[in-house]
Amino acid sequence: MKTNYTRRQFIRNMGIAAAGLALYNCTTKSFPKNPNVVVILVDDLGWTDVGCYGNTYYETPNIDKLAAQGMKFTNGYASCAVCSPTRGSVMTGRYPTRIGITDWIHPNYPIENGEQPVGYESRANRKLQTPKNHLFLEHDEVTIPEILKKAGYTTCHVGKWHLGKKEWWPETHGFDYNIGGFQNGQPPSYFDPYKIPTLQDREEGEYLTDREAVEASGFIKKAVKQDKPFFLYMAHYTVHVPMQAKEELIEYYKKKEIPKDRDFHPIYAAMIHSLDEAVGTITSTLEEAGVAENTVIIFTGDNGGLKLPWGKNGSNIWTDNTPLRNGKGFPYEGGIREPFIVKWPGQIKPGTVSDEMVCSIDILPTICEMTGQKLPSQKPIDGKSLIPTLVDNDKLDRNTLYWHFPHYWGGGVPPYSAIREGDWKLIQWYETNSLELYNLEDDLSEANDLAENNTDKVNDLQKKLDEWLKATGGKLPKPNPDYSEGKKVNHLAVGKNIRLENEASPKYSKGNKNLLVNGIQASPNIKIGWLGFENDDFVATIDLKSIESIQLISVNFLQNQKDWIFMPEEIEFAASTTGRNYKKLKIIKNKISSKKEGMILKDFTLDISATEMRYIKIRAKNIGVCPKWHPGSGKPAWLFVDEIIVK
Repeated sequence: MKTNYTRRQFIRNMGIAAAGLALYNCTTKSFPKNPNVVVILVDDLGWTDVGCYGNTYYETPNIDKLAAQGMKFTNGYASCAVCSPTRGSVMTGRYPTRIGITDWIHPNYPIENGEQPVGYESRANRKLQTPKNHLFLEHDEVTIPEILKKAGYTTCHVGKWHLGKKEWWPETHGFDYNIGGFQNGQPPSYFDPYKIPTLQDREEGEYLTDREAVEASGFIKKAVKQDKPFFLYMAHYTVHVPMQAKEELIEYYKKKEIPKDRDFHPIYAAMIHSLDEAVGTITSTLEEAGVAENTVIIFTGDNGGLKLPWGKNGSNIWTDNTPLRNGKGFPYEGGIREPFIVKWPGQIKPGTVSDEMVCSIDILPTICEMTGQKLPSQKPIDGKSLIPTLVDNDKLDRNTLYWHFPHYWGGGVPPYSAIREGDWKLIQWYETNSLELYNLEDDLSEANDLAENNTDKVNDLQKKLDEWLKATGGKLPKPNPDYSEGKKVNHLAVGKNIRLENEASPKYSKGNKNLLVNGIQASPNIKIGWLGFENDDFVATIDLKSIESIQLISVNFLQNQKDWIFMPEEIEFAASTTGRNYKKLKIIKNKISSKKEGMILKDFTLDISATEMRYIKIRAKNIGVCPKWHPGSGKPAWLFVDEIIVK
């Protein structure tokens, strides 16, 4: 049974006695000149994925040590629930709405004449048209490395970039070195050969997270040898899919008992373990080089841990963000709340805990003040310097944070915006025009929607959210005139029994097989009426309850290559009067086109002279994996089927 937690209960369960910590007054101290800066950004890291945030299954002694030596924030946030927008915010100190990157950047989308796409994206299967996302971080945005280079720093990016194609890679945004950064959001493999254009393969079987740590260590040693202050942006690919880890670590966690009622996975745990070892490599290198005492380390993540409320046999549920609700992609705390740790020797009292709200947008202004650099004046900076809290444990001059995601994500998350002010949090869903209100002090799990009985608070927060969207240039979704929820059709199979050999994915229409014989021919909205089969054939048997004279059997399929959905390569119709000894009626061969095509609906129809039958069997062959010419080459292909019409 799941437990709803208050924030106080959870902090108490972690053994945190924040109130008992003395204030560490550093106001009389002068800050060290040109401190080295290391930012460690972890991909898809959940709030409770590390030991110092309450995890007892994953082992993270090196990350926990950072918290023990510095300040841990219990209200740390990513500026978006998916990766690219947060990464843009880290670099610029600006909300995603300002930089135009409000969704993850699709690396294969074409860029015409070096310009950002404009207008709206429209799909017939979605109620709303959504604003087109920017495909790269503009060069007129001022980044942390550009600021620090002017102050004499040497700068290095290691790991994931995901902010544009080659013309917008890290080296074009102020980094002297780019090791592993390119346009993709995940590595082709975590084992050498990596097939990453900016990371040379060197030893087959080497693990990517280990290699990133080695490269980071090498950069630190080189900078120290050159007697230069340095900025290291260690942007780990882990723990993003593909879920791959070192076998010995997987075996170690398989033997470890998983806490009751928690959805932890040995592979994911092993990836976290390697992440922690990488942090240890970096901190050890700093100590061995004699620069640890003059180096700031900021540790956080780009969005919440991957925990989806769907997935075939749990295959998409990789971590457990309990007590937070949901995970990556969602506006709930599981999607946006992050570990946030800052170590600054001599300035932060070791072991300090703060419940101030901090965010990705705060990293740039904090680093600017730490290093004595002025904030960029060309464009508005949304973040706040955390120095008052870090040094004096004072409150920040801010009580509100915002999120805006005007897109669809993962097939199950529609567009939304959100605001948190103090303990109150409002979520606005655009597809349903609905509002949810939570009090995080009393309900950290966001289990109790208080909107109905708190209309004044809802109206106040919605007004502030609207004002913020206008001030920061937030683009809103709008109604889709081409959207349809389907049409009624009468036929003999409506309401009859249907059996599937392979279960449909619960991700679409909850896998409800009866929707195939409900008398409604679905629209192109894949979330309504369609059943999806990932890497499986579609095999269905219908019992008409009595022998009927049949002249037509038709099955509707959908193709959308962009979403890895393809037409079947073969459809077979068979019939029986007894449920045994099926007679093949027809096999339709279907050639899969290699052309880049949009959404297609197609009926595969059997027209026959009147034939008696009670049982009808339809087998549609899935192509299995995406073809070589497709961006998802080798990954599981989907087959989408709708109403089976019998007349």
